[in-house]
Amino acid sequence: MVSVGGVGEWGAAAVGQSVGVVAAVIIGYGWAISGPAIIAKSAHGDYITVLKESIYTRLVLLGPTTLVAAAACLFLIPNGRNLYTILGLLSTALLGLRFNWFLIGLGRPYVMLLTETLPRVAATLLGLVLMNMTSSMAVALIAQVIGLVLSALVSAFWAVTYVRRYAALPHEAVPPIKQSILTHRFGMSAAIVSAFYSSGPLILIGFTSPASVGTYAVLDRIIKQLFTAASPLIDALRGWVPRHDSSVQRRRAKMALAATAMGSGFAALLIVLVGAEVVKWFSDSQVEPDFWTMTCFGLFFAASLFSMVLGQVVLISFGLVRNLFYTSVLTATSGLLLAAVLSTFWGVPGVLISLVCGHALGILRNLRTLQSHLRE
Repeated sequence: MVSVGGVGEWGAAAVGQSVGVVAAVIIGYGWAISGPAIIAKSAHGDYITVLKESIYTRLVLLGPTTLVAAAACLFLIPNGRNLYTILGLLSTALLGLRFNWFLIGLGRPYVMLLTETLPRVAATLLGLVLMNMTSSMAVALIAQVIGLVLSALVSAFWAVTYVRRYAALPHEAVPPIKQSILTHRFGMSAAIVSAFYSSGPLILIGFTSPASVGTYAVLDRIIKQLFTAASPLIDALRGWVPRHDSSVQRRRAKMALAATAMGSGFAALLIVLVGAEVVKWFSDSQVEPDFWTMTCFGLFFAASLFSMVLGQVVLISFGLVRNLFYTSVLTATSGLLLAAVLSTFWGVPGVLISLVCGHALGILRNLRTLQSHLRE
C-alpha cells in the first residue's frame, strides 16, 4: 500500500484506522473483552439472551458512533486525503460488529475461521490484487470494508442458527438497552481507554512531531499485524482460562501468564534482531529505523502483549472488570502524558518508550490486584 499510495495517503488512512479502533470499541461495547468469559460460564439457555443483548446494543451505537468518528477524521486530515481517512475509519470501526467473542466463548475456533476470519482475509487479498492492477490504494481499503461486513453477516447467521436449538430452555429476558449499557459500562470503558492508548500516539505525534507520522504509521501498522498473527492464541486463552471451578481457573491463569511472558520476551528479541529489515521491506524502503527505535519497538510489543493477556484474559476471567478499567486509565494517562513530552525531543523512540512505561505501571497494578483477589 505504501508503494502504491505513498506515505502521505498511507498516513491519512492510518489516522482513520486509529480513530476507527476507538469507534470499534464503542460500537462493540466491551463484548470482545467480557463476552468470551460470559459465554464460557453461561448455561445453554442463556446463550440466546446474551446474543440478542449484544446485537441490540451494538446496532443502537453503530450510527451515532460512526458519524462522530467520521467528523473527527475530517477535522484531522486535509481535504485532499479525506477519502483515504474515511475508508481507513470504516475498515476498523466495523470490527465492533464482529461475533468472534461468541465463538471464542463456545470454543469453536474452526467455525470462527470459516465464518469470521476467512471472508475478511479473502476480501483483503482480493483487494491487494485489485490495488496492484488499478494502482489505487482506495480499492484495497474498500475491499477490507466489504470483508468486514460480509464476515459479520455470515458469523451472525451462524450464531443465531446455533442458539435457536436452545430456545426452548429456560432463559432470562433480554434486558432493556439502558440497563445493558449500564451493566457493561466498565468493560466498554476499559476497552475504549485501551484502544485510545493504542491509537492515540499516532494522533499525538501528528501534533508534536509531524515529520515522524509516516514512520510511526508504518510501525503502528506492523504491530497491528503482529497482534493479528497472535490473536488466535489470545482468543484461545479467552475461552480456555474462564471456568466454573475456581481451582482450575487459577491454574490455567498462571499457565497463561507464564507462557505469555516467555513468548513476548522471545518476540521482543526477534524484533530487535531482524525487525529493521522487516520494516524496510514493509515500507518499500521508505522507512529505515535504527537499532534504538527497534529496541523500543520490541519492548513495546512485549509489554502490550503481556498487558493484554493479564488484563483482558486473566482479570476478566475472575470478574475484575472494574479494576481493569482503573488500570487502563492509569496506563493511558501516564503513557500518553510522557509521550507528549518525549516525542518532541526523541520522536518515534520517545513515544514508544513512553508507552512501555505506561504498560509497566499497568502491569504492576494488575498483578497486585490479581494477587489480592487470589488471597481472598
